[in-house]
This record gives sequence, C-alpha cells and structure tokens, in this order.
Amino acid sequence: MPLSYTDYYDVLGVPRDADQDTIRRAYRKLARKYHPDLNSDSDAEERFKELGEAYEVLSDAEKRERYDRLGTRWREAEREAPEESFRRGEDNLDVDLAITPSEAALGATVSVETPIGTARVRVPGGSSSGRRLRLRGRGLPKRGGGSGDLHAVVKIVVPKELSDRERELYEQLGESSSPDPREASP
Repeated sequence: MPLSYTDYYDVLGVPRDADQDTIRRAYRKLARKYHPDLNSDSDAEERFKELGEAYEVLSDAEKRERYDRLGTRWREAEREAPEESFRRGEDNLDVDLAITPSEAALGATVSVETPIGTARVRVPGGSSSGRRLRLRGRGLPKRGGGSGDLHAVVKIVVPKELSDRERELYEQLGESSSPDPREASP
C-alpha cells in the first residue's frame, strides 16, 4: 500500500537539486541505519519502507520529474496515465486503429500511437473491423520487469463525402464484390 504524501527529499536528507550519486549515497547510508535486521527500534521498519519509496521515485528520472512538477498529485497523475485513448487490461493496452477501406482490403503499414510515441504496424490485407494487431512489449510496464502488449484494434473508417471518382470506383467494387458478407455471417 502506498504511503501518504511525504517530501522524499526530506526523507533522504538531500537538497532538491541533488544529483543521482548524492541520492544513492544518502539512500544507502540511511538504509543501513534503518534496516529492520540491523535496527531494533519500533519505527525502523516503517522508516526503511519510506526510504525505499523515496529512493524509488528520486532515482528514476521520469518519476522524479513528475514528483517535482506535481508535488502531492504526482501519484494520482501516474494512475491517470495512460491517456483516455488507450483502454487498459492488466499490463496490456488496447487502442483503436483507424484505417481506410482500401488499407483494410489490400493491407498497409500504418502509424499507431503508443504510450511512448508512434510505432508502425502492418495491417494484413483482408482485415475487418475489430481485428486485433499485437505490438509486443508496447503496453504498460510489468512489476517483475518487461512490458505488456499494445493491441491495435482495427476500425475501418469510410469517408463521409466521396468525390465523383471515388463514388464511381465504390459502385464498381460493389457490383463485382462477392461473397455477400451478410450471407457469410451466421
């Protein structure tokens, strides 16, 4: 269970502009002092846990930046991530992948947003809406190390307005398409 907000710099006894080496030395010194196997004080174990949490945050550049920027709200902001465009399931994430009808039919390599930027994914020809394309290791970090997967869920988007040429091509396609997908479905 996370501890309530505490000033991690005070916990480690370091200034806010301390470098990583200073933070590491302070943590090691205090961890030895308050380790429950070496210290029989009643609050030693709690103090040791607090030191561990402070070190975990201040020794990680991204967590430290969020902590410095958001103060008491840093954990809340961490829980709000990933953004709303992602749906979470354990260590995996789902994100909608909008593609054109021609990309779905013929296949294409397209960009997809991930929590850490943009990736490229190959959409196989013949893909239908709802198909899940797995990007291994692009999901949320796992507690034991590594990362979960990101699933790009295909969503075929038909243009709202068609040019005359597009309308003509879709009409030709409609006349020559088989089988009827409604007949193939149970």
